[in-house]
Amino acid sequence: YKTEVLMSVWRDLFNGETRIQSLENLKVYMGAVSFGFYDNFEYSLHKWDSVVGPDGVSQAPAPWGLSYNSTTTDAYIFKTWDTPQDGAVVTVWYYDTMSDGGFPNYANLLQLSGDLTIWAGVNTNVDAANYVAELGAGWFSTGIPRSLGWHNFTLDYSGAGVTLIVDNNVITSGPADNFVSIMLGDDLDLIKVPAYYDEVLIHNMTLNRGYIISKAIKPPPGWRWDFITVSKEEFFGSYIELTIEDGTTGAPIPGYTGLTDEYIDISDIDYRLHPSIRLNATFY
Repeated sequence: YKTEVLMSVWRDLFNGETRIQSLENLKVYMGAVSFGFYDNFEYSLHKWDSVVGPDGVSQAPAPWGLSYNSTTTDAYIFKTWDTPQDGAVVTVWYYDTMSDGGFPNYANLLQLSGDLTIWAGVNTNVDAANYVAELGAGWFSTGIPRSLGWHNFTLDYSGAGVTLIVDNNVITSGPADNFVSIMLGDDLDLIKVPAYYDEVLIHNMTLNRGYIISKAIKPPPGWRWDFITVSKEEFFGSYIELTIEDGTTGAPIPGYTGLTDEYIDISDIDYRLHPSIRLNATFY
């Protein structure tokens, strides 16, 4: 989890004019989550052990920058670990261009291999209209219709077995405890058309609760509190609650507890009663 916090203050000038001044940028991170691997493809493919085929990074459809662009037959990127990855959650964003026209023998897939080989994504030999998967017992349709745009595929190993989640829909579970490798693309020798992968994240959710407190800040003399804007990143099944605390005592300020908004108006906080404040971000 992470939150990026912009805290600003305001003051009234003698002529009544109001001006906004950015006081400080605070980055608040939760240390209870172990990030095993992350790649947003902004810096080539150097994090991957193998790059098979001529494909590489290219400009992705909005809202992201560069992504891995898989375009040719039998082309993929591959990464392996020396020890099994237990209790992890794997999320991958996939952009479906829908340019295959539904014809057979087309695939773009996420693969995890360990005590069970798992596939998830597009395989028109199985179902041209829906996303498909394979959890060691044969291919099946997820029932999630394919559509142009970005889609999220999650494989959650944090519980008993592994759970497949597509676009926040829990699909099914299988008897897998870990994985040792990840592949994006296609090594099935099936026809390829352009597709994109981005925001590959592998994190350990064993410790999925916690909190972090920012350092205390206060406005310069003559300035008052105005607002806080928060850019939040929350994983599937989690959420963040924000509380504004007195920067000296650590006591929550009444009316500013359990907040979930990304824009928090703090102009009513008495800057004489609370000359400094801090942010408490609690993760669930």
